[in-house]
Amino acid sequence: MRALYLLLGSLLVAAYGWSRPVPPTYSFCEEPFIHPRIVQELTTWWSDNGDQVISVNLPDCQKSNRFYGDINIYTELETCPSVRCGEENNWFEYQYIGKTESGVHILKINEGGGTCVLQGFLLVRFEEDHGLTFDETTLSFEPKNRLLLRRIGEAWIPFVRDKEFIVRAELSGSILQVQTRESFDPAYRGSYSIKLQ
Repeated sequence: MRALYLLLGSLLVAAYGWSRPVPPTYSFCEEPFIHPRIVQELTTWWSDNGDQVISVNLPDCQKSNRFYGDINIYTELETCPSVRCGEENNWFEYQYIGKTESGVHILKINEGGGTCVLQGFLLVRFEEDHGLTFDETTLSFEPKNRLLLRRIGEAWIPFVRDKEFIVRAELSGSILQVQTRESFDPAYRGSYSIKLQ
């Protein structure tokens, strides 16, 4: 079956002229930064459950009006900077933690509004993809390469209102080491480990 998929993929490439996309030129750690609103799009509201938006086409989103807004960069010693967008009562921020051996990128995410600060972790992956775009001059669909930012998983940590409580997060192999200041749940106080599959 795998061989059949590979054959079909090769035929599509030959038929539509698809080629491999240019390697990603976007970064969580340096310019050009991936816009925080794009990352936020992959998160689930605190009041909801499950996976909803699971991927975005990064090149088109990065230059869109939908995911627009000034970015503030907060440099931190020995770690990647925190990248924030939004106003005092409605902001979102991410900080890059690291990448697992399987290629999953770990982001610490913070979201604030009013008197509440939510914190947690978002797991994402870059994936190459293909689609079709409509050409108005030829009235036909043409092949298009896409670079997806795909949501792999997410974890919001029980919080204390109006306080950022994740003090430190480090990736060690497939284990995420977390140190927190406070939490409603005793299981999340102090230092603990999150296992990544």
